[in-house]
Amino acid sequence: MPKVKPMGSGIWGPGSPLIPSETSRALADILNHLAVLRAEEWHRMSNCLEGRTVVVFGVANKRSIAWAIAQQMQQAGAQLAITYQNERLKQEADELIAALPNSQAFQCDVSRDEEIAQLFEQLKARYGKLDALVHSIAFAPAEELKGEFADTSREGFR
Repeated sequence: MPKVKPMGSGIWGPGSPLIPSETSRALADILNHLAVLRAEEWHRMSNCLEGRTVVVFGVANKRSIAWAIAQQMQQAGAQLAITYQNERLKQEADELIAALPNSQAFQCDVSRDEEIAQLFEQLKARYGKLDALVHSIAFAPAEELKGEFADTSREGFR
């Protein structure tokens, strides 16, 4: 990490009356200290999901929100189970997921109860338990979304 250095007799350049050199040195010291704290905080947070298993529903392509979430969770140390909807999306999903260590792809069309049940059987057999689940599937008819979200019917998401 580059260090911030005081600039001559003032932060705005040699001889600047705006900030004296002792203030410039103090500001550089403070900025360097903050940079070290941020690096320590990042290191601490970068492994906050270490040892955790997370299933992420809804990877469709490299632009999907589910994909961005999966990448961040993997960087935080999570072991990932990532779902895609169907055979049409399989190749792209497999290619994306292969780039994430500790991740495995699973097909699951959540509009089919039998696929949901099959997925959770596979997840239980492979991981034992899940620590988190991310639902990033975003389709429902507009009329289903006019009221409170919690009142959206399951049929509305089919």
